[in-house]
Amino acid sequence: MYPCTPVLVEAGVVSPSIAAAPAATTRTAVDTSSSEAFRTLWHYLVLPDRPRSSDVIFCFGSLDLRVPIRAAELFHRGVAPRVVVTGGPPAPGEPPEGDVFADRLVADGVPAERIVIERRSRHTGENVVLGMAAAADGQVPVRRAALVAWPLALRRCRATFAHHFPDVRTFPLSAGNSFRVFRGATGPGDAALDELERIRTYGRSGLMVPQVIPPAVERAAAALQKQLVRT
Repeated sequence: MYPCTPVLVEAGVVSPSIAAAPAATTRTAVDTSSSEAFRTLWHYLVLPDRPRSSDVIFCFGSLDLRVPIRAAELFHRGVAPRVVVTGGPPAPGEPPEGDVFADRLVADGVPAERIVIERRSRHTGENVVLGMAAAADGQVPVRRAALVAWPLALRRCRATFAHHFPDVRTFPLSAGNSFRVFRGATGPGDAALDELERIRTYGRSGLMVPQVIPPAVERAAAALQKQLVRT
């Protein structure tokens, strides 16, 4: 579960191999989704995809169904024999994100007995701690984990996992290469800047392994902030 979770698809493809996004309706998506500053932040936050053989495919909870879709793809490719899905209800009366992910995995051909479900976590740290506890309860040993998350949260998710389980080797894998609109964010620029600030804050607070932010990324963040103020 992320502090900002996707609720609406918005045009904004940022993969360098794909053409720049068409104009979108949100203020910042129009001016920042294809900007050089935004791309610099994207390539810092969204870690390179390097699937490796693992014990589990570990899904960080969110409302983004690209996460279980990517996990199912990795399962069918033989990356891992089990999938761990995490996430409690995003709002009162709504189903746990873990159950929503599990349903999608089954719909995509993953056997239910191969899925470990965690249903109580409220944030990224609890995704990790409670998800790994659920794996242990299911007698699923985890020494290597393929981590699947919403793209911009990927670096933070990996650093959070490493903080709690430094002996587990992890392989971060993005759930997509495009941006989606989030609760609390007007567009991709805002979301990228919010993620960078969480990385600064959570590292200082001991909630995750501190991350080095290169000067070029800091300069890009400052440029992007100015760009948002002008629009």
